[in-house]
Amino acid sequence: MKKITIMLFLVLSVFSQSYLLAQSKAEKIDQLISKYNEYRYFNGSALVADNFDVV
Repeated sequence: MKKITIMLFLVLSVFSQSYLLAQSKAEKIDQLISKYNEYRYFNGSALVADNFDVV
């Protein structure tokens, strides 16, 4: 039972870290595009992908 609990904890921690990394990556891209829009260098939409996965 103890091994299952430890394994479950490790799996959940890995998934939560990957989710947080994706979230911060998306926030950074959003900030960059917002600044370009503010300076009127960019007006439109953007699709951002990382290894064929949409960020």
